Order: sequence, then structure tokens, then C-alpha cells
Amino acid sequence: MPADPGSESRVTIEARSPLADAEHSFEYHAVSHAGEVRASNQDFALAGELPGHTGWTLLVVADGVGGQARGDWASRVATETLAAHVAEALDPADPGMSLASGIAAANEAVFAGEDASGRPATTMVCALVRDGRAWWANVGDSRIYVVRRGMAEQLSADHSWVAEQVRAGRLTEDEAAKSSQRNIITRSIGFERDVRADRGEVALRAGDRLLLCSDGVHGVISRAELARIAREGTARDAAEALVAAARAAGAPDNATAVVGCWHGAAPLADGVARTSWHGRRALMLGFAVAIIAAGVLVARSL
Repeated sequence: MPADPGSESRVTIEARSPLADAEHSFEYHAVSHAGEVRASNQDFALAGELPGHTGWTLLVVADGVGGQARGDWASRVATETLAAHVAEALDPADPGMSLASGIAAANEAVFAGEDASGRPATTMVCALVRDGRAWWANVGDSRIYVVRRGMAEQLSADHSWVAEQVRAGRLTEDEAAKSSQRNIITRSIGFERDVRADRGEVALRAGDRLLLCSDGVHGVISRAELARIAREGTARDAAEALVAAARAAGAPDNATAVVGCWHGAAPLADGVARTSWHGRRALMLGFAVAIIAAGVLVARSL
């Protein structure tokens, strides 16, 4: 039976007013739905300012692993554990490592949840955003994209059997999309005692959008359509439109999308700034040495 349109939406959205400085404005929204086939929603999403850290936004999508016990519990506990850990132990010098250690904490919490019904597990993709820069981490096949100039670039790499076959050159992307093994993931939170998260960083340009989504969205919507829909209206408009498009495509799985829109200027790259300063300093020193040398030559000639 198709899921009721009012079925549980497992999202946490902590709304905040825009920052006074328009150059540091980040708008975000999360939408989750059980889909048209599943009786329950095992996805969980979060979008909000990191508690105790003004200007830092945390975005998360977790997808409870189908076929494992209590996927809905796993996705919620993993998200809540990650958020609490990052809020307590954020390292502004290395936010990506803070996310990775948060995922390790989430893995420990979910791994400890095994009971007579089995071992729960979940995928997760998350991002921290501040001042036009985003740090991300992922485990499993939930994805993060940056949507720019009408194209959606996938930042994360799926931890799935078909994705590994594509990377090894054994399957094409079209073959992978049609494979009966496409739902087999090779890395998840809670399934094993330890898990390694992939992580990365991206500098945002004005108008860029971040899209985090479960496979219930990217599995039924083409990348071109993801890019087109993710640019529609506000962050809320785009997130709702993406989930609606997944449902229109049949939504055989839970569908969750988190969209973040960066309205500010591109961040100044620290490396470029340092290089420029060192370059100017070297030039100034060069001029100084040249002037001194010239003075010495003049003095000797007198």
C-alpha cells in the first residue's frame, strides 16, 4: 500500500534568523518521507545551527539499512550522537576531523544497540558549513552534491558493491544503475565495531547549493534532474520538490533531501592570502636589498 502523504517525517530543523552580515547568509531545509512503498520511514535528517557555535550549520542525512533490525532507531541515534559529539568537540582548525570523530562516536553508539532482533545499521552523510566553506563526511551510499552552474557534482563516493565495480572498471554506470546488487552497501554505521568515514572540503560560490540525500532520492532521479530541481526557489522549495519528484517516480524507498543555499561571497582561500602576503614581503625585501646594495656601490665609488 502506498504510504500516506502525512506519514511520519523524521526531520529535525532548527530554524534561525538570517545573520546580520548578508555575505555570510546560509539558508537550509530538510524534508523526509516514507515514500510510496515502505510502510515506515527509516531515514532521519537534521538541518540547523550547531549548538553553542554561532555561524556553524550542521546538515545530516542518515538512512537506516534495510534488512537490518531497527533501522529507524539506528538512523536517529547515529544523527543525535554525531550532533552532540561535534557540538562538544568541534575543532575549528579541522572541522572535517570533527565530523569523522563524530561518525566514529555514532558507530560506537549504534554498534552497542544489538539485541535479540539483530544488529542495526545506517548510512550517513553530513556537512558542516561556515563562512562559505563546507566540510563533509560520509559512510554508505547517502550522498552529498554541490550544485553549481546547472550541474550537480557528487562530492562523496558511494560505499556500495556496484560503485566499487564501477571504480574498478568492471561495470559501467548504466549497468550499475540497473544491477540487482545496487542496494548492497559495503560500509555502514553500526554493522562493525570500527568504521572509516570518507571526508572532504569545498569552497562555496555565491548561488551554490549543497544537496544531501538518501538513495531513495538519487536512486530514482537522474543527476541532471537533481541539478535542475535543487535550484528551484528557496532551500525549502528545492527540498520539497526533490522529495515530490522521488514520489512521482514511484519512491520505492524512503526519500530524504536536505538543501543548503549559500548566498554570500566566495571565501578567501587562506593559502592564497598567505602566498600573496609572502610574495609582497619578499618583493619588499628584494627592493630593500637592492637599495642597500646600490648605496654600497655608490659609497665605494666616492
